Amino acid sequence: MTTYRITYNGNSTQAKLRLQYGYYLNAEDANEAVVKFYRIFMDDNYFPQEDGSIQDEEGREVMSPMDDCISYDGGYFIATEEK
Repeated sequence: MTTYRITYNGNSTQAKLRLQYGYYLNAEDANEAVVKFYRIFMDDNYFPQEDGSIQDEEGREVMSPMDDCISYDGGYFIATEEK
């Protein structure tokens, strides 16, 4: 497993404050890391689909199956590998 740092670059003040110093977790790859984070902290907005994509509560796709980031409020949750 690899350690990933989750950051956010959008408009949500709440997300910016929560991730002010980043959030670290272990995962096999960046896709898994960002999904783990989103599932924990954005559970009310997490609707996984059979094709591997994720939709928000309004049915918009916020992540396709091959993405390493999740769209949220004008920005993205991003997982980067810590070295």
